[in-house]
Amino acid sequence: MSDRPRRSTRQAARPVPVASTSSPSRPKRVSQPIEPAEQLRILLESPKSILTKVDVADVFNLAAWEMLSAESRAALAKLLPPTAFVDYTPSLDASHPASSDMMVIDTDPNASRPVNPSAIFNNPHFLAAAQTFQDHLFSGWLSPPHLEKVQVFQKRIEEGSLAAPWKDEVWLEENAETTQALSSASSTTLAGFVESSSLFRPAKKLLTRVFDLHRMSSHGVSRGAAQIKLTTLVKEGTIQEGDILAYRRTFTTLNITVEKDAIIHSIDPKTHSLTVLTEGGTAKDVPSYLLDSLPQNPSLPTKLTNITSPSTLETGLLDTDGRVEKSARPNGNAWKAITVWRRRTGVDAIPGDKRGGRENHGTLFYLRSVYYNEH
Repeated sequence: MSDRPRRSTRQAARPVPVASTSSPSRPKRVSQPIEPAEQLRILLESPKSILTKVDVADVFNLAAWEMLSAESRAALAKLLPPTAFVDYTPSLDASHPASSDMMVIDTDPNASRPVNPSAIFNNPHFLAAAQTFQDHLFSGWLSPPHLEKVQVFQKRIEEGSLAAPWKDEVWLEENAETTQALSSASSTTLAGFVESSSLFRPAKKLLTRVFDLHRMSSHGVSRGAAQIKLTTLVKEGTIQEGDILAYRRTFTTLNITVEKDAIIHSIDPKTHSLTVLTEGGTAKDVPSYLLDSLPQNPSLPTKLTNITSPSTLETGLLDTDGRVEKSARPNGNAWKAITVWRRRTGVDAIPGDKRGGRENHGTLFYLRSVYYNEH
């Protein structure tokens, strides 16, 4: 026999599990019942309300209406329109010219009148309003913190302390003359005057804000639609040949209002620059013989060529008018001083119409904003 040991085939004994000596598991905490007032608050104010997850038709329906007490229905019936009731009869109001004493006049509804479920609870307008309530509830707009923000917002509106930056920018564009005059004054002298005068002390913050906004605008702060050029509007067909560009600006320091119309005679197909015709001197209207057809080589009107921006057109029209010297012209927004008038196809001009039956399409500022929003 060999002295080599053999491997045993008997399986090892499995360990016997030992009973756990740890402490028994703690009993689950029993949730405390929610008070009815708090439960109602969560239901009507909290974004976690169950009303945000159910079908509104399962909550607001005729069955729920009939479960209410007579007093509750009487109070809610005052909020329903007359068409919500079964006995509603279409009629004319007493103020209508065709009304008569024999016609039935609608009266206020009350709880004793049966509700027409198809006219109110299944009405698409009612269901849309109920779904909007769900959206507001889910968004947290009915919660006390949000309602508090709304109250603060309304209070600041009433006090006039609510600041809207975009309104400041629009004000600067429309009141460029005022801001130019303010910025030309010595800020140090003006600030000292405001500090020393108790009468003008409340205006300190306003003037400081104006100076800050003017300093921002002088550094070329522009965005969005302000980047669009006049040639772009011409290229896209927003401005067309035959349109009248009506210019109007009031120069308060000179007590002069300049009004001049210019008709677009031609458009350069490569650069999209404009050639316009206008009457010479202080005359406002375009000559009548230009309103229906544009001659190839007009001789009488003043011709302005290579117009690529509203400011270029404004400069040419003011030079033609001749009443406002260049040194007296403030830096205004010419986009808002020029209005586009276009003739509608198939409409004849009314006798005496100085613009040949053309309609107001809005200022260049407005048309530029529309183009920006659409593209």
